[in-house]
Amino acid sequence: MDFEINILCYQEEVMTNNLIRDFRSTCPGKFIRVWDNSPEPLRIVGADEVRWNRFNPSISRSWNWAIGQSRTEWVLVCNEDTSLSPDWLFRLEEEHRGYPSSLWH
Repeated sequence: MDFEINILCYQEEVMTNNLIRDFRSTCPGKFIRVWDNSPEPLRIVGADEVRWNRFNPSISRSWNWAIGQSRTEWVLVCNEDTSLSPDWLFRLEEEHRGYPSSLWH
């Protein structure tokens, strides 16, 4: 299952960097883009791309931008306060194999 990861964040530098670290350890090699909607740019570590939106658009607009900018068939969009279980990727892939129409496409 090929997908890229888009993280939306607002003034939560540590939380965002921790989530990037968790994604890197559970699914190495995936492209990670961060949408930083903070008034001042955060120091983001480990992302492949960071987009700073100083005017803080609505979350739905940021999600739509994330989906529109993605280069893969599947897109994972989450906020910086997302917690990953150790088997999250396995469970997602199982869901995709067993019930592909249950995931948005």
